[in-house]
Amino acid sequence: ELAPEDSVASRDLGSALLGAGITEEAISVYEQLIKLDPVPTSESISNLALAYLCAGKAEEALKLSDSGLEIVGNETSCLAFKSTALNHLGRRNEAGVLLDFDRLIFQKQFNSINGYNSTDEFNAKLSELIVEHPDFAESKLNRGLKSGKSIPPTFLEGPLPTVLETFHSMILSAISDFKEATPVDPNHPFLSLHPNKTRIEWWGTQIQPHGYLDTHFHPVGWLSGVYY
Repeated sequence: ELAPEDSVASRDLGSALLGAGITEEAISVYEQLIKLDPVPTSESISNLALAYLCAGKAEEALKLSDSGLEIVGNETSCLAFKSTALNHLGRRNEAGVLLDFDRLIFQKQFNSINGYNSTDEFNAKLSELIVEHPDFAESKLNRGLKSGKSIPPTFLEGPLPTVLETFHSMILSAISDFKEATPVDPNHPFLSLHPNKTRIEWWGTQIQPHGYLDTHFHPVGWLSGVYY
């Protein structure tokens, strides 16, 4: 009310309205946000697409996602909402092209790790670092984790403890192998490019018995992975 053209406050308001299940008001907020922007961004368009999905309006969400992808061809949120909208509309073959598990999921097994006698020794050191971290706790910030504890997301940037230096190198090697196994394909929006620069953000998570990670995606990331 104090600053109706404050785009940051408007985005937060729209997110809060969606969280409270007040979808029609969220749609109005996001529509107004787009009108205020002389050049709409893929981010603002994807926010509105999500609001339409939450309101059960998959056709509108699909059109918005496509318009966002015209701005940024591999925008993560627009790809996520497009595939969701296609599934809701029963267009599962089209969604399957975007969510091609056989093609897009890559696995790497670490049978030996430099500096450690065994993977068990490395895993024990990594687990110890996680559970003894001062911020390791149940957290509402980790909205996808049901029944478990985690440390907040942090970037793997030096200087790092030795075990994390090693872990960082392992992740980089997995990314390199993924790129080699899944080459650039201009006909697939996710694979239309491989980023040249890499910045890694990680969670340390311990799931309790009967706990799980709910379905989610990482809007600001290109590639997501998990190390067990």
